[in-house]
Amino acid sequence: MDNRKKKRNNVKPPAVAPPKKTWPVFVPVLLLVVLTAILFSGALRNEFTNWDDIDYVKENMYIRDLSLSGIYDIFTAYVSNHYHPLTLLSLAVDYHLWGLNATGYIAGNILLHLLNVVLVFFILRQLGLSVAGGFIGTLIFAIHPMRIESVVWVSERKDVLYVFFYLLALINYVRFLTSDRSLRYYLYALIFFIMALFSKASAVSFPLVLLAIDYYFERHDYKKMFLEKIPLLLFSLILGLIAVQAQSGGEQNTFPVIDKIFMFTYALCFYLFRFIAPFRHTPLIEFPVKEGGALPVVYYVSALIIPVMIIIYYRLKSFRKVYLFAVLFFVLPVFMVLVKYPVGPAYLAERYTYVPFIALSFLLVTLITKGNKGRLSRYALFFLVPWLVFMAYRTLTGMSVWKNSTRLWTHVINYNPSSQIGYNNRGIYRDKQGDYTGAIADFTEVIKLDSLDDMAYYNRGLSRKNIGDYAGALADLDKAVVLKPLYDAYYYRGNVKGLLGDYKGAVNDFNSALTLSAGDTKALTGRGTAYMQLGEAALAIADFNTVLNSNPASADALMARGTAYSMQKDFENALRDYDAALRITPGAPEIYLMKGVVLNDMGQGQEACKTWQNAAELGSLEAADLLDEMCMGK
Repeated sequence: MDNRKKKRNNVKPPAVAPPKKTWPVFVPVLLLVVLTAILFSGALRNEFTNWDDIDYVKENMYIRDLSLSGIYDIFTAYVSNHYHPLTLLSLAVDYHLWGLNATGYIAGNILLHLLNVVLVFFILRQLGLSVAGGFIGTLIFAIHPMRIESVVWVSERKDVLYVFFYLLALINYVRFLTSDRSLRYYLYALIFFIMALFSKASAVSFPLVLLAIDYYFERHDYKKMFLEKIPLLLFSLILGLIAVQAQSGGEQNTFPVIDKIFMFTYALCFYLFRFIAPFRHTPLIEFPVKEGGALPVVYYVSALIIPVMIIIYYRLKSFRKVYLFAVLFFVLPVFMVLVKYPVGPAYLAERYTYVPFIALSFLLVTLITKGNKGRLSRYALFFLVPWLVFMAYRTLTGMSVWKNSTRLWTHVINYNPSSQIGYNNRGIYRDKQGDYTGAIADFTEVIKLDSLDDMAYYNRGLSRKNIGDYAGALADLDKAVVLKPLYDAYYYRGNVKGLLGDYKGAVNDFNSALTLSAGDTKALTGRGTAYMQLGEAALAIADFNTVLNSNPASADALMARGTAYSMQKDFENALRDYDAALRITPGAPEIYLMKGVVLNDMGQGQEACKTWQNAAELGSLEAADLLDEMCMGK
């Protein structure tokens, strides 16, 4: 009986330095929370950006319904080519608390980061750091400039949320190892791990990190060690396959395996350098451009990081266990992110370091306290304090980059003047804000960088349409259709042709749009309107009938069909449609105007004048002219 117990309890926990009685643990924890909260509070003035925040929050219908059916939809939906149901659920709670006020969402991210800071402190203590060492290690993690993206970008709620559950699972697994294998701690770890997976697929690294934990705690019961990982690996596989399926709908970033190896080693070098010297901050680091079939030379040179790490391992001798554990804790999460590159434009990103930098913080503090009984020497503090102050300053100033979309993409462009994504996204935001001239300038820059970018021509065409440059808009949309014949390009080119009086050309484009998206109500409405201009009232009515079968409450379609009926002298049906449209939008002066015309054509002059009076009171200048012309004596 005693022998079996000894066999089970073969874990060697690190010696955790006890806190001094004069410095209770809650004091450093509270100080960490306060310092981190003060630092990140400046982000509360930031706004949503047009990088994923539109998909995840502003136009995301899933987060607007917290009923049982709405929650079911959240857990069965892919949003922006990702599967993050718990993240969406947390955003749904925010929506019901804050609506579309970005401050509430950012506050939620900051709160989760503060909780993670507390958890990191206790993990570092579990790994053997003293209270002072845990405090410094956690502070490095908490205020590092590479935390900015995860904390202040609303769409990265998935990052701070998955790490919250990830760390809870990690803490409970260590408790499982150090508490005579109490099953409840294993079950807690499994449950929190599953919740992490449902928050973000990056949590799939967890079972591999646990093997590093097993090594650090000097486990030797290998059979049990691997059997314990099977349920975790099974859930990783299931959620990983779901994530792959979700991402299959997006634009894939494909590179040969040999390129991925060098991109991985470059990522390790990049993140190691940024950990020590976070001088430059950019939200977007795009995939490398291959010239002559080869990556930039620096990628191949970066492979030297592997033999260097191996040499360091053999040189350390007594410090090997801590070093190898920290390296694995750092490398494995990075590897799992990069092993299958995500959809989207980002290759390297600050958010990918949220977990790996815990390992680097642990390693750094362990190195500077080694040989000093776990305490920080004055010499260490001499270097640490200025470094921490510098990082806090970089974080404080870096958060302003995310103030709004203009600042975000201007910063990206300043960092990389050849960033087509930066110019394109800034142009889209400028167009939404009514700065059409600025938008056109940005889209023109994209075209200078890539004359075959169909979306740049499409976007510039829409901006030119918005300033009334229909000829320029048509030229851009012509180019967009040639490069990539998509629905939107055909639809808006049809609109522009209609504005230029080319109604036959408009019908042809709407036909092409409907070929790509059968039954689309926008294209049917556009084609019906063009048919009316061509005098084809019957064909127009047929299109509007289809629209109204799909959406009986469309006031625009009812008004348009009423006008088509009036062209056929079918005044009864015209009045019926106008009255139905007015019941939906009683404050629409143009409907009163058209109804008055029909009444006048029916010989009901007094009723027509009353109707035009309503239209004039609602602001219709044309109705006011008709009152002066037709109704003065009535």
